[in-house]
Amino acid sequence: MADHGNFSEELFELFIRLVCGQRRIIRPGNLNAGDMLFLAALERAESETGEPGVTMGNLADIRAISRPAVTQAVDRLCARGLVNKRAGTDRRSVVVEMTESGKELVEGERQRILESFDRVSLS
Repeated sequence: MADHGNFSEELFELFIRLVCGQRRIIRPGNLNAGDMLFLAALERAESETGEPGVTMGNLADIRAISRPAVTQAVDRLCARGLVNKRAGTDRRSVVVEMTESGKELVEGERQRILESFDRVSLS
């Protein structure tokens, strides 16, 4: 049986990549596609593990980007109040978790995209 939850997440990420590219999304937070993909990956990782937050190193692996790029994204998203950083289980690790504002933004974008697909499929 197909995993529709996983499919919808992949479709969500694909839509962001194809339609938004690296242009600004005219939505709350005025995020670029990379930041939206970062938030979506963080949300997905938290959902899969059932734990709040993901280490910055794991986020780099998940997104296949460098650790400095993760640091830059996290700093931008922290400044916007969409994620928080906290100390990990050891002194060297930093855990990133989405704030309620971040979760609301991702869910709002997901709903907007799904509604767009519904309109297209009904026409």
